[in-house]
Amino acid sequence: MKSMINENERLIPRGRVLWEIEARMKNMGMVETGNNMHQDLMRRAFPALEKCENWRRSIRTPEELKQYQDYVRDTFIESIGGLPSFDTPLNPQVRRVQEVGGFIVENVIFESRPHVYVTCNLYRPLQQEGPVPGILIPLGHTDEGKYFDEYQRAAQMLVKAGFVVLTMDPVGEGERFEHFEPDIDFEPIQGCSGEHDLLDWKCKLMGQSLARYFVHDGMRGLEYLASRPEVDASRLAVTGHSGGGTQTSMLMCAAADRIAAAAPCSYTTDLQAMIEYGKDPDNEMIWPGVIRAGIDYADIISVMAPKPVLLLTNRYDFFPRGGVDRTLERIRSLWSQVGAKSLPEIARTYTGHSYTQSLAEAVAHFFALQLTGRDVDLGDFEYRRLDPSVLQCTASGQVVLEFPDLRTVQTDLTEQLAELTKQKNALEPALRKERAKTWLAETVQRGHEAVEPHVRVNDEGVCAHYIYRVLVWRAQEGYFNNGVLLRDMRRGDQPLPTVIALWPKGTQAIELHSNWIHRQCAAGRQVLIIDTAAVASCEPHKLSNSNMYIGWSTLFTIQSYLIELGDSIAALRIFQAMQALKVVPDLPMEQDPRFTFYGEDDFAFYAKVAGWLTGTPVETSGCYQTFAEIVTEKYHDQTHTMDWVLPGVLQYLDMEDIDSYLREDGLMI
Repeated sequence: MKSMINENERLIPRGRVLWEIEARMKNMGMVETGNNMHQDLMRRAFPALEKCENWRRSIRTPEELKQYQDYVRDTFIESIGGLPSFDTPLNPQVRRVQEVGGFIVENVIFESRPHVYVTCNLYRPLQQEGPVPGILIPLGHTDEGKYFDEYQRAAQMLVKAGFVVLTMDPVGEGERFEHFEPDIDFEPIQGCSGEHDLLDWKCKLMGQSLARYFVHDGMRGLEYLASRPEVDASRLAVTGHSGGGTQTSMLMCAAADRIAAAAPCSYTTDLQAMIEYGKDPDNEMIWPGVIRAGIDYADIISVMAPKPVLLLTNRYDFFPRGGVDRTLERIRSLWSQVGAKSLPEIARTYTGHSYTQSLAEAVAHFFALQLTGRDVDLGDFEYRRLDPSVLQCTASGQVVLEFPDLRTVQTDLTEQLAELTKQKNALEPALRKERAKTWLAETVQRGHEAVEPHVRVNDEGVCAHYIYRVLVWRAQEGYFNNGVLLRDMRRGDQPLPTVIALWPKGTQAIELHSNWIHRQCAAGRQVLIIDTAAVASCEPHKLSNSNMYIGWSTLFTIQSYLIELGDSIAALRIFQAMQALKVVPDLPMEQDPRFTFYGEDDFAFYAKVAGWLTGTPVETSGCYQTFAEIVTEKYHDQTHTMDWVLPGVLQYLDMEDIDSYLREDGLMI
């Protein structure tokens, strides 16, 4: 029982039960790990974003501009999973027409896809001469949807300016809560953002983003506006706040050919600021692979070049101001390079996150000048809040109660999964297996640089009948991992096969696994319990004011930007589990070459993939959801979302497929 820290010394007793080792781990404070994930995001993301930055700066001709814009638009649409078909009728229903305070409001329902019912309010002037510009207002995050004061006020301001205005409930807001339960008259998901999260994680497993449905609905909204006889289809514009600012920007990218002018509000910043500040995006803002592709906020906006753009910002917003200023400078430079008639403008207020009346007024003046060539007098504008009953499109207040044939995002995903499964099963089994393994290997290794582990023993001793060693090692470029190596002291320093253990809370759950550890060591094995990225001693420092795990947490934020890098926490942990095979051989004693992985609960997935990709036997236990269950169940367990989201995985395999392949290869214990 030789010490690895002190030459020629023997190990000494340090405790009687395993929880004392766990306590020592908690108290050691592995300082190397606290900033790893955030620093790694910046190390990888910022150079990647230089691709489009440098490209944009070099543009001078219309041909160069088009090539760049096509790249940004096509990459964005591909990143969100493509767009549903537009070859279906809108079937608009005008449910009610009212004259209200100097303008007319129509309550409209159209079908963005067959049996997908979009609830809208169309505001139009009492009197107008010929077709006028049409303005689409996508709505931000609010359960009230189109009833919300900010959006009513903006719509009334713009109709006062002489425009026809369409406000439109996104999925999960207003009258479009997909998880509303008719039998109990209850919406169980906490807020619209909660519904967006629930749906988007399902989308991610399918290789999509919920953004595809927002964008598609918005483009169909523009199509409906263009179909109205009161609207000049060549003069359509978009403005929205917060999540509506996100949708405005996405439409500026995906549908720039349909839009004459745009004014995104309280969304525009840049990724440098968002990542540095540790600000979390909303789920529909998470577009897989866009950072790896070099695309930043300025690029999304620049697909509109050289058309008129107005940025609306709040000086005390949670979207970082430094990013706003950089993006404004970048897009002005591009507009100037291509000889635009006018450069992008900005309107600011000294307020927090809101679509204020002064910003709505700035938009009205901007659109009037850009779309009609003349300004408008809004001096006598007076906002009058309309009761939701005036704006409600359905009799019940929810489309789920109104339309028995309603198709939801859940319906779409379930049918898409069935089709994906059919396509996979149609492949020759060996080809399907090789295809899945190739994809997993590429996904797990993308962006991760293997390094020599340079294992260090931080602490060691004897605890009851165990020899323990607390280890720290370089798991990959930019990351350290920690772990505890345990063996029965009666085995001395003889070589033993190693079980690499992965489970939730890692080295902070040693006590909970004491019986399993005892049985492994009694059977003549040694156990290496590892903390991979964001586990136990490798948990990152908190970002911004967020907590660590739930809601828009630190891990949610890190996961979001990893996904935009084409990575994920799951891929990161699997890669680091694979690298843990290097740890024991790096220790200064003769080692047994036999290894196995043991994975428990959600971490069983990591063990299975790491084992399959490295040819290492695997044993697992515990309860976890399959990816298909997550997609097809209306309410999946969101407790450990950051542990299992591997974007696009269902295009290639599910849990039972990995089990089958491990058995075929003789690797399943």
